[in-house]
Amino acid sequence: MNDRLLASFRTGDDALVAVQTLIGDGIAPDRLDVLSPVPVEGLDACCSRAGRRCTRRTGGRAGRPGRRVRDAGWIATVRDPFVAGARPMNSMLAWVPVTLEATILFAAFATVGAFLAACRLPEPWHPALEVPGIEAASKDRFVVEVRAAHPEDAQRVQSRLAGLGAEWVRGR
Repeated sequence: MNDRLLASFRTGDDALVAVQTLIGDGIAPDRLDVLSPVPVEGLDACCSRAGRRCTRRTGGRAGRPGRRVRDAGWIATVRDPFVAGARPMNSMLAWVPVTLEATILFAAFATVGAFLAACRLPEPWHPALEVPGIEAASKDRFVVEVRAAHPEDAQRVQSRLAGLGAEWVRGR
């Protein structure tokens, strides 16, 4: 038996109950995925992937000192020194807008990168696409995908999904 199991449910509530039951049985939320034609209320809370806010903050913090060092340190004093009156060559107030923009830019790049990583994108091919009947997930069925850790775990999950009222359970 393969480590990916797909189970089809008729309604979104049935799929939600299945996901909640599997999480209660000890399956980690990052091993679950739901393919559905419409959003299911409450499903995001079950399968949430934390860490995007931390990634955004880290990206912003990386951009701020990097830009300060580049602009204020290298450009203002070495490459293009500009002496205006008695002002110092390394006037930090001149670089505040650029530093702010760099902080926002790096935070935005980190957010987009975290979003793509959390959604596992780009993914032009997915193993679930080869399972017969998966096309119903874009029309009228709710398909729960479980990535089991071991073959014994896959057998236990398969019997559990069948007991939860799945129309079909197939391995990939």
